[in-house]
Amino acid sequence: DCRPVSDGAAAVLSDLSRLISVPVIENGKVVMLAGVGDKPCAYSELDVETVQLIASALWRIVQRKRAENKAARFSQVLERSTNEIYTFDSRSLRFIDVNQGARNNLGYSLQELERMTPLDLKPEFSAESFEKLVAPLRAGSKRHCDFISRHRRKDGSYYPVDVRLEISADQPPLFVEIVNDLTETQAMQARITELSRYDTVTGLPNQPYFEELLSAAIDLAASQDYEIAVVRLDIESFHTIDDSYGYEIGDQTLKIVASRLVKTAGNEGIVTRMAKDNFAIAFPLVKSVLEAKEFAENLQLAVSEPVLLAEHEIHLEAKIGISFYPTDGIAAHQLVQRAGIALNHAKTDKVSGLRFFEREMNDLLLSKIALTNDMRHGIERGEF
Repeated sequence: DCRPVSDGAAAVLSDLSRLISVPVIENGKVVMLAGVGDKPCAYSELDVETVQLIASALWRIVQRKRAENKAARFSQVLERSTNEIYTFDSRSLRFIDVNQGARNNLGYSLQELERMTPLDLKPEFSAESFEKLVAPLRAGSKRHCDFISRHRRKDGSYYPVDVRLEISADQPPLFVEIVNDLTETQAMQARITELSRYDTVTGLPNQPYFEELLSAAIDLAASQDYEIAVVRLDIESFHTIDDSYGYEIGDQTLKIVASRLVKTAGNEGIVTRMAKDNFAIAFPLVKSVLEAKEFAENLQLAVSEPVLLAEHEIHLEAKIGISFYPTDGIAAHQLVQRAGIALNHAKTDKVSGLRFFEREMNDLLLSKIALTNDMRHGIERGEF
């Protein structure tokens, strides 16, 4: 029997007089408890079933609310992501959503993008080539595809992108595209390449890159049967410039000299800075020894022209050694080395400061090295 509890009695009761507690079980685990208490009479089975239904309904509401909150938070993360994120319809290919990062980079509003497809941003793709790209995703044989492309902004400019494309399991399915702008990455790679290939003071190719360019020129000369003159040029007593005026003036002087050498070498010439005051120049299509000599003398004239910097008038003199492809060698490093041997002989030439490589120079150098080694070994053996 249900006997009402008087108001006075209810006020003094500190504990529940009746209570039922119903668990909500999901995947074999209790995920929520729902309790009802203080009914004035005993609970019936119908009451228990009713509480179970209410508890299950409450759990579904809690789960839905959690999912909505999670989706909202995830949506905010995607919207603020520095990556470009696109979703588009798998049939029409029209964009459904595009995050803020992509809209800022492209210059389009969301309303404009909703009337567009990936083909509008990636003009190198046709409808057929794009369909061929996504066909494995549609068939389920691939989970994603990655490729490099370019995106076209609203102003018509392009930027390189790294793209990962996936297809969702929704019905109807959606394509999800995550895009990384490669502009800064490629600029950094270009800078690294520049630093690895070019002299930081003059901007000229460094020695390894020069020999790479010279090797390519040799291959072309071999196929078209012409000669190449390789020049080694040394600026006499350049260290006095650094000692007298400082390294900043010295570096500025080197830049001016490098610019003059490039101008003198012309479009076909290849100029490098080998060391502090030492340069190498490749002069393809040389027709004769006389032409090579005239070229070398023009280089000397370019160096000897006064350099005016910070109220200083700087006078320089160049010594030059020359080797020829294919007469003196057929490999880049060999030609550079032999032009260097000729340069060492030119430094002792007080008249012209210009010498061509001769086989006897190399033989003499080898003889000196052998003699020096013999003397060193003799001293070690106590023969002197």
